[in-house]
Amino acid sequence: MKTHIAAALDEIKTLIGSENVISASDILALLSKNSLGVPRKIAGCIYPSSLDDVQNIIRIANTYQTPLYPVSRGENLGYGDKSPIKDYQILVSLERMNRILEFDDIHGYVMIEPGVTQKQLYDFLQEKKANFWMDATAAGNTASIAGNTLEGGFGHTPKGDHRNLISNLTIVLGSGQIINTGTFPGLGPDISGLFVQSNFGIVTAMQIELVPIPEHYESFIISLKTDKDLEKLITDISELRRLGILNSLLHITNATRALISTKKCPKQFRNQTISNEMAQQLMTSLLVKIGLWSALGALYGSKQEIIAKKKILKKRLGSYARIRFFTDEKIRRMTRIMSYNFFDRFKVIQNIREGLQSYRIAHDLMKGIPSDEPKENIYWRIDSKNDLGLIWFAPTFSANGEITRKVVSISESLFNTYGFELPITFTLVKPDRIVGILSISFNINNPAETQKAHDLYHELKQIFERNAIQTYRSSILNMDAIVYPDQGKIETLKQLKCTLDPRHIISPGRYGI
Repeated sequence: MKTHIAAALDEIKTLIGSENVISASDILALLSKNSLGVPRKIAGCIYPSSLDDVQNIIRIANTYQTPLYPVSRGENLGYGDKSPIKDYQILVSLERMNRILEFDDIHGYVMIEPGVTQKQLYDFLQEKKANFWMDATAAGNTASIAGNTLEGGFGHTPKGDHRNLISNLTIVLGSGQIINTGTFPGLGPDISGLFVQSNFGIVTAMQIELVPIPEHYESFIISLKTDKDLEKLITDISELRRLGILNSLLHITNATRALISTKKCPKQFRNQTISNEMAQQLMTSLLVKIGLWSALGALYGSKQEIIAKKKILKKRLGSYARIRFFTDEKIRRMTRIMSYNFFDRFKVIQNIREGLQSYRIAHDLMKGIPSDEPKENIYWRIDSKNDLGLIWFAPTFSANGEITRKVVSISESLFNTYGFELPITFTLVKPDRIVGILSISFNINNPAETQKAHDLYHELKQIFERNAIQTYRSSILNMDAIVYPDQGKIETLKQLKCTLDPRHIISPGRYGI
């Protein structure tokens, strides 16, 4: 007698074709692999191609009471990849739904399906000779734009706070009902945000905003002269964002993150962790000055506007930080000069070349050009990609210097205790709000190391929660046991779940709902 899952998959085969339904155990095992080192058993994988397909799949899942786990493309690296929260869910991969449905070159928006990738949208805008850039993340060329947005992801430009810039979502609810959230101003509440980090339905289309191509663009890097000025930097850039002097999302990195983003792990450190001070020393020479902390951002506007803003930045930050500005032409010129064979004899030039290459990618990201290079940096310590273990821990907190220092101190203590180096990125997503990304990198084929990484992740979460610091995003590690600081919020979310997805078909346990 067939199980309810097998019966559901058979019926789905008649709907979308057997070639778009996977039930072979060896393929499912590959699909369920993730960088967390968390084993998951997937009941099947299906590839719908339309809104009608999705609605019918949800109808069938309700009939057989079979849980579905939708992913846009499943490139949720460091948080769980394609793996569901619980075993025996059917993976619904939306990568075949990859159409750009609408493009407005006057008001600057596109309507996209969940399978649309960063590279696809970039190429589309280039082909159209559009008046707009996209906002790109460091997730890589094949990452889904919708998938990143629905996880609460963010980018670099003035349009980088993705979750607050979406509208017109089309969703098939768990009940089977199709809804469209509309655009605003409009009638009633704006419910688009309900479908970020939730499990009420499957999003099949969304409208996202684009970045008007400015008359002039310059990126910049701010390097702190001493570690003690981190608090002052946070205070100053937060105020500069509030005043509108800065309008991009600033990314503040420690020297360890900068080292990992620039070069492979030095041989002498393959069996020991690298402190932030060591990382600074490895990257610093007479010609190259690297701070223990650096901030990357960009200025967008008219030439006169950017000249004025540069003066303000230098005046405000120049007493304790070194600021360098880069145009496209300046980077091209530096790259050309550094490529001369004459410089090959100088060891320091290799550092400059590596740093310049890394910075060029960041410069391009801040003007909407996606790249796979940042994603390649995660393989820093390992020789084989099959050994990759990676968990991202992502606290969010007020843009306050003292709180930022507290986050650094807690993190350094715990990472040292567990024997992991600590690459940090702090992103000023809003003038008053920071998101931190702390990388826990390990060899996934070493059980002891994997367990240490999990223990570190859980202790980080516990200690930050005790200090009233929540995470902005969660991995699938114990995701179903997430504790919300406000009991009324989780109770309301559970009531919504019972109404919009009464049989709990869609991603049960996602974000604790």
